[in-house]
Amino acid sequence: MATTPRAPLPARDASFDCVISISVFTHMSEADSLFYLDELHRVTKPGATLLLTVHGERALKRAETESDIFEMLSIPRAKLEGARSAMPGFSFILQQGHLTSDAYEYGISFTGEQYVHTEWAKRFQVNRVVSGAIHDFQDIVVLKRT
Repeated sequence: MATTPRAPLPARDASFDCVISISVFTHMSEADSLFYLDELHRVTKPGATLLLTVHGERALKRAETESDIFEMLSIPRAKLEGARSAMPGFSFILQQGHLTSDAYEYGISFTGEQYVHTEWAKRFQVNRVVSGAIHDFQDIVVLKRT
């Protein structure tokens, strides 16, 4: 399914029983994340399961303490410290010159579990947040469409 940044997903309402999204919400601004959570709510059927990954506390800790992870993320140390200050909330670090364009801001986002339980829970039932479930790095957020 081809998509256009910041436009409704090309799917009918209540089309999907399950959504799996790996390393997508890890690169969105807060506004884009909330927009696409609303879109996922629209295109999923009641009772649908969603498995979405985020950079949570585990990813942030590894970026702070492991040089190879810090280098992979390619963000300034001061921005990483800002992300730490925002936890357990939300932080977005824009990466100019990468995939950022006039249509879309690309970066690294850190989404705390508390934020998931407050903001994401406005749209979905939060069943579980599995810390570091993907390569001891990204968290898997397990949601149910109510």
